[in-house]
Amino acid sequence: MTTTASTNKTVEIAGTRYEMLGTMNDGDCKVRLKNPGGEVVEMTCDSFINQLNNGSARYL
Repeated sequence: MTTTASTNKTVEIAGTRYEMLGTMNDGDCKVRLKNPGGEVVEMTCDSFINQLNNGSARYL
């Protein structure tokens, strides 16, 4: 498994702000995000990119 260094960027997805922790590749590319409650959430890179492209996610 490969993990990138922390980027400390903030993203907003569907009205919720997340701290972007980085990406990891364990066979599937995943984006790691931390929500305001401190819970770490993972989503596929494809899903994250699609949300950026359709406007439901954005970098702040």
